[in-house]
Amino acid sequence: MRISRASISKVEKEAENEKDRNRKKDKNAQFSQVKIDNRNEIRKEKRANLSETEKTIENKKACKRKKEHYKTLADADKASKRNQAKNNAKVKRSALSGAEKIVERNKAKQGMQKTRNPKNLFGAGGKEIDDLLESHYLGLMDQICSNENCKAKHFKDEKVQGKTTFYGCCQHGKTVLPNQKPYPEALKKLFNLREFRDNIRPLNNVHSFASLNADTVNFGIHRPGPYSYVVQGQIYYQINTALKNPDDVSKSFGQLYIIDPNEAVETRLNTFSNLNKDITKTISETLVQINCHAKAFQMLHEQHEIQQKLAEQNGTPPLNLSLHFSLKKGVDPRRFNLQASNEVAAVFATTDDGEIPDSYVTIYDKEGRLLKTVNALDKNVEPWLYPIFFPHGEPIWHHEMKNLFNQNITRMAYAKFQIAIRDGEFNAILHGGRLFQQWLVDTALKIIKERVEYLRKHQNEIYRDNYANIDAFMQKYKIDNNATSVGTKIILPSTHTGSPRFMEQIYQDAMALVRKLGKPDLFITITCNPNCREILENLLHGQTPADRPDLVARVFKQKLDFIVDLIEKKGYFGGCKAFVYTVEFQKRGLPHAHLLVTLLSDYKMRTAEVIDRYISAQLPDPELYPNLFNLVSTHMIHGPCGPRCEKDGKCSKGFPKKFQEETTLDEDAYPTYARPDNGRSVTKSSGFVADNRYVVPHCPNLLLLMNCHINVEVVSSIKAVKYLYKYIFKGHDSAAFKIVDGVVHYDECESYLNSRYMGAAEACWRIFGFELHKQSHSISRLPLHLPNEQTINFTDAENIEDLQAAMDSKNKFLDWFELNKRDSKAKVYFYHEIPEHYTWAPIPNQKLTNANGTKNKKQYQWKPREAHFKIIGRMYSASPINQELFHLRILLNHVKGATSYEDLKRDDGNICQTFSQACLELGLIEDDKEWGRVLKEADVSLLPNQMRNLFVRLLIHCQPIAPHDLWEEFKEAMSADFALNFSKDIAIKKSYREICRLLENEDKDIKDFPTMPQDLSFDDDYDTYDPIHDEAIGIHMRCMR
Repeated sequence: MRISRASISKVEKEAENEKDRNRKKDKNAQFSQVKIDNRNEIRKEKRANLSETEKTIENKKACKRKKEHYKTLADADKASKRNQAKNNAKVKRSALSGAEKIVERNKAKQGMQKTRNPKNLFGAGGKEIDDLLESHYLGLMDQICSNENCKAKHFKDEKVQGKTTFYGCCQHGKTVLPNQKPYPEALKKLFNLREFRDNIRPLNNVHSFASLNADTVNFGIHRPGPYSYVVQGQIYYQINTALKNPDDVSKSFGQLYIIDPNEAVETRLNTFSNLNKDITKTISETLVQINCHAKAFQMLHEQHEIQQKLAEQNGTPPLNLSLHFSLKKGVDPRRFNLQASNEVAAVFATTDDGEIPDSYVTIYDKEGRLLKTVNALDKNVEPWLYPIFFPHGEPIWHHEMKNLFNQNITRMAYAKFQIAIRDGEFNAILHGGRLFQQWLVDTALKIIKERVEYLRKHQNEIYRDNYANIDAFMQKYKIDNNATSVGTKIILPSTHTGSPRFMEQIYQDAMALVRKLGKPDLFITITCNPNCREILENLLHGQTPADRPDLVARVFKQKLDFIVDLIEKKGYFGGCKAFVYTVEFQKRGLPHAHLLVTLLSDYKMRTAEVIDRYISAQLPDPELYPNLFNLVSTHMIHGPCGPRCEKDGKCSKGFPKKFQEETTLDEDAYPTYARPDNGRSVTKSSGFVADNRYVVPHCPNLLLLMNCHINVEVVSSIKAVKYLYKYIFKGHDSAAFKIVDGVVHYDECESYLNSRYMGAAEACWRIFGFELHKQSHSISRLPLHLPNEQTINFTDAENIEDLQAAMDSKNKFLDWFELNKRDSKAKVYFYHEIPEHYTWAPIPNQKLTNANGTKNKKQYQWKPREAHFKIIGRMYSASPINQELFHLRILLNHVKGATSYEDLKRDDGNICQTFSQACLELGLIEDDKEWGRVLKEADVSLLPNQMRNLFVRLLIHCQPIAPHDLWEEFKEAMSADFALNFSKDIAIKKSYREICRLLENEDKDIKDFPTMPQDLSFDDDYDTYDPIHDEAIGIHMRCMR
């Protein structure tokens, strides 16, 4: 009997409904499972037909779907938690009184400002000052290298994406050094003593086995501050090769390890009277017991005593003994009379023929002071010079040491590994303070010298045209100095970082950037703050920032990268078109960077109002902006002036400035920043009171963010670029010339090594391999040459087949002709535009190894660029002296799509005989427009004295029709260096007289050019002119106020 549904109670209805729902749910579940099974079957069948590549793609898609699903769940969970937190906050606020609500609201606002990390920083430099903005912080040094043999500590920003090892310690696992013996406890305890740390250099020197001879520079006379070890020129190492000194002569070096210990201590104390006797005694006793070099000298002394006794007993002359370190290759010690040996040296007696082994350093059983210069490559030099760092004396690095990939471990890789910071180990080098500074400078100069010496020995592999370019200079120098002949020519190529030719090329690269994208808009100077949080947190016990130039270099590099990223990618000053920077080092040792920024047109600072939004040159209100006031007072005050910045009693930087109520722009668009006389001032610790006249221009928000000296100024002239590269190559340095026995020698390598300065911070920068120069765009340097005058690279050892292959290879210029033949699209571009659209890449499917096993050099060609890349082409310059090359360059600036030299010389189907004639036929030089264009291009990149030289070359070799018009147009550019110290009229007259003098040097006269001014009545004193000195004085002030 069916029961009517109406008669079922409410409870029963619910039960029935629940059963219906469950049945439907089960049915849907079964249907879903069938559907899933069917889908899986289809996927399996489909997957079985897929290739491995397609399977990988499908797996990635599946992973992506899972991630999106989990992200959706996580976002929902976060939203739920946020809503719950909001509800809880509402409940809490509802219980507060009105006054309590205001207090809580202000606290929340301040907390948000302190922890703010805004994603959108575009234009943040010009926004309202945020005095509670938290300074940039790199974080803890808590990233550990995963290499088991390294485990060095790093900052997070030093990590390379996708790697768990680091380059700055073990070069991503490549470098592994042998384990060193434990550092002796007796010496380790000394590092806790202030007296030991303050005198660590003299204490090390009196215990060393060799001397380090260097021209140290003391900049502390007018610059009070922390100690800074700076060296000019090369470092040399000497050792006394005599075992003993006469009784009346003071003992030194290894001789001190064979005499009575107490006498040795007294001798050392006599050398440096302020040394602590107990500390000196502890070091001496420890080294005598454990140092293998000390034991080697003792071993020679003991053998000497034994031979003396034997000689007395036998009535025969004693054997001549010698102590040998580092036997040379090929020496068989079994051929000689070995008496004794240890792990670093061996004692030999002379053979019957009077022979001893050939070694790099030999100590003789003699009396006297026989100093010998030691090669820096000798593996014993380091333990000889730094016994406090290497008390056991075992050599750590030598030039044949291999890494895990059977490659030589360079001195740079060794040094990086040594100064890496690791937990759980005592590193005496990092505790070394002033001695650490010396070790860094010594190591960096060794690295540089090894590279330079390599280039000296491989001159045959350097482009031949470099030699040709200096022949004329050598001949002239020979005549001027009454020498008889020309000798060796040694050049230092532009491939060596920091060389004059290198500086010349990066300067020209920066000028190419200016020519293509326009002048820079901002000039920013960033100086490292040694007291920043990241440095102070990682100092060892008792250390100051001056003791850790490694930390200073690492932190500043990351801060600089952050600022560049902030400006270039995040648009801190608005849209950034380009940037370029160089890193330099103050005489006190701190690194600083000069950064030039070119902004997009819409963000250029053309009005005083816009400038005021970004740049300030005054003290802020201390009540409204207490944090900013403190930072400006600490970092952005110039003064008090003294001998370090004064010239003739005046500040070379132009301080104090004049009070100025508001920012103004003059007719040349030079800004004069607002410096109101509003009564604000700050008193420095020296008692010096500074007001707004002494404030260095800065961006307030950037100063709050970076907490360091960061000078920001608007650029109104390309002279700022010239200031950035004020050490550019200015011709062949006369210091490179040397006359020996009437023969002129030219050696750029020796001149470079003898003239450079090196401090500890720069030494660290070079050891870590950090960039000294960087720019937003790559510059493709484009060669040009006359037919069959291309430069080829070969060695004397190469056979005729290799030489022929080098001659047949195509360079960028020659392959440009071929590119125009094989790709019609390339014909719409000038030669210098090609790198923007094509890349210089290896030819595919090359045969690099011949059947006999010899290797072929890789060949390159222009290939279409597949992706957009920031790159600019730059043709090398050509002098008017070489008229054909000079006119070839003119043609390349006017002719597109040429397929040969003849094509460049073609005019209406006729081929001209010369490039000069082609320029004339094409109407490129029928008037002075082209010479004006040449001078205009030169004005971007050349200094005033170089502009004058070019103008003289144009007068002599190009015969302009109206040279007076060219002079009138460019006379101010040619006299800019004189204008730094003289009025405009006098500067122009001095510049003109200098041009007359240059003409006289070429056996020409200004009267040969009648349209030029002939009034030479202005009296000029040539002896007072120093273009390099004048260029350095005030050019920064002139281009930025």
